Amino acid sequence: MDSIHLVRKKLALVKEIVLLFPSLRISVPFGQNEGHEHFFDGPSHSGFIEMRLRNIRRKLQQSQRTYSLKRRHCKLQPSSPSLEETVPSEWLTLIKRMRPSTENSSSIKNAIDQTFSYRRKWIMTKSPTVGEIFKEYPRFLDMPSLMDIEFSKLTDGKEDMFIRKWEGTIIPKLKEIALLEKKMDIRQLLEKADSQDDDELCYTMLKVLIHLLPPMPSGRSAAGSKCCVNSSVSYLLEFVPAGTSVISLLTESMKGSLKSGQPQLVSIGSLGHGAQYVIVAKNDSFALPLDVDNLTCAVDRLFKFYWLCNLQYPCQLSSVFSFF
Repeated sequence: MDSIHLVRKKLALVKEIVLLFPSLRISVPFGQNEGHEHFFDGPSHSGFIEMRLRNIRRKLQQSQRTYSLKRRHCKLQPSSPSLEETVPSEWLTLIKRMRPSTENSSSIKNAIDQTFSYRRKWIMTKSPTVGEIFKEYPRFLDMPSLMDIEFSKLTDGKEDMFIRKWEGTIIPKLKEIALLEKKMDIRQLLEKADSQDDDELCYTMLKVLIHLLPPMPSGRSAAGSKCCVNSSVSYLLEFVPAGTSVISLLTESMKGSLKSGQPQLVSIGSLGHGAQYVIVAKNDSFALPLDVDNLTCAVDRLFKFYWLCNLQYPCQLSSVFSFF
């Protein structure tokens, strides 16, 4: 009954929002809707408000939670001090010393699985830097699929949800919603979309999404809180000339050209011309070349990177990351 009561309260809240602010009501030509589902949709338990609450809960310490899932709680709490001290150390040694190969990849995956609870507790309680995390678990660097496995364990098997939905489901719906907008900037973006290849289309629709989910205030001042779309998208993806070395992305001159202190994507080369994608964490002097060949997969990997390292989303794009 408590969960039903909560759903009713959320529905009452979002209906009141669109009643008080009619311009926030979105009626789209696909499916039946009342115009408030982007804030909260009861049947699917999705929407901006629901995602915001989930992100707040995800960052709470165990002592701050009103309730906890016993299954997850047991995962994070070792059954005894000796288990916490001995079992992870053996597997950590294996992770650090065993190099990836066809023969030992299963052993490394098993070690990552065995240290999952220990690793999450360490990251959540000690807040290590990005560099410290990957120094402790270097196999995430040379076996990128481990990041997918980690994310799957954190999200109950949703590791490929973004990849499956972005191009086939989300982009078409974004186009339909954007067509209802009267802003010339959005219409110009949509006109280009019809003739673009996959990476260019992905980049265009990310811009459209930022138009529809405007940049969040930085909190410094009311005047300084506004940020244009072109400026905001650079907190997600920056471009450098083809041939730029990955190591040079960490030089002081190059870091000065990157806007975001939070991890972001850097495209070495132009979209659609064999660009190489790199995650750069400027504040930690850390760069991770990605084993992907398209922008959709690169954005997917960046999102998982945030979850693996338990990082806050960049405030300029917090609504976009929450949408992901």
